[in-house]
Amino acid sequence: MAVVDEWEAAGPAGSRRQSGRVPPHNLEAEASLLGAMLLSRDAVAAALENVEAHHFYRPIHQMVFEAMWDLYRRSEPVDAVATHEELRRRGQLETIGGPAFLGQLAGAVPATANAAPYARIVRETFILRELIRAGREIAEMAFEPADDVPTIVDRAENVVYEVSKGRSDVEFSTMSDLMTHTFQVIEHRYDHKAPVTGLSSGFPDLDNITMGFNPGNLVMVAARPSMGKCTRWDTPLIDPRTGAVTTIESAYRCGRSRRRIDVASLDLCELKVVPSQAIAFVDDGVKPVFTLRTRLGREVTTTATHPFLTPVGWRPLSDLTVGLRIAVPRVLPFFGSEALSRAEVVMVALLIGDGCLTGPTPSFTTKSAVLAAELSHVAETLGCSCREYLG
Repeated sequence: MAVVDEWEAAGPAGSRRQSGRVPPHNLEAEASLLGAMLLSRDAVAAALENVEAHHFYRPIHQMVFEAMWDLYRRSEPVDAVATHEELRRRGQLETIGGPAFLGQLAGAVPATANAAPYARIVRETFILRELIRAGREIAEMAFEPADDVPTIVDRAENVVYEVSKGRSDVEFSTMSDLMTHTFQVIEHRYDHKAPVTGLSSGFPDLDNITMGFNPGNLVMVAARPSMGKCTRWDTPLIDPRTGAVTTIESAYRCGRSRRRIDVASLDLCELKVVPSQAIAFVDDGVKPVFTLRTRLGREVTTTATHPFLTPVGWRPLSDLTVGLRIAVPRVLPFFGSEALSRAEVVMVALLIGDGCLTGPTPSFTTKSAVLAAELSHVAETLGCSCREYLG
């Protein structure tokens, strides 16, 4: 059985001209792209973003590409074995040269990571062939009887436009169609008089700015690090200015009412816990939460996307594994200006000695020096240490 090696789609003027010049193509790039696709699923995704089957110069390359595309579309493995079976099922295996041809493709690829550049070469050579075809078609038009030259010019422009449309995903519309649609949208918004005319994002402030997500909008959702965390409503927070302890829910309500809220945050340069002002308060809706517990018994309840600092950088809770180290503050060095009574200081020291006081308490609102002196005296009497508690 003969195997076709090269071909060219015949246009109005026929395939090859008398000059015998071979249309632009790069068989090495085509083979390397197919070989990369056989070895890497990422290469398949990169190829499908830029290349279609008819972009290949060799028919057998088209057959292999179409087989791999069908496998990928069905979420099946795209490797030499699966492609071999798909081509056999299509009755094309012998046409391409048998299993040996697939082995040649997989063995000749320089690097699977270069799939995107290979795909660009395949697409660009296809565009050059299309330009040649368009040029021949336009030349034939020019030889036709010139009864209506403007019509021929319009037809020639359409031919070139079809080539450029294959290179870009931009679509064009007539002004009349655009104006009709625009006035329909304006009339609809005027009749309904709703603040949100499109799909609501669920965030009132964003909806007030965008009027919702409408057809044709390019919406990019992004944020810098430290732009927000997701923790449970009753998670305790300490005010670094006063030492007072509150909750996420209380801080959210105060922040929404334009009141200043200060929180403790991590300074990435100094790797210390420092005061920071919260500037955005977003109700992220109802989400499942999970409790993380360390070997020392510390716990925090957050969503699966809440980030934690690890030796390999910030990682969401969903990526953490048992045994992985995470950063936690050793102490929270924030105190207020109030003063506790002697009896209250003794009670705090007793709780520390019994191991019942392991986190922030109202005692943080007390003057640091006063509390330290009193606790040290009581702790010496009880035979325990308050060093960790006071930092």
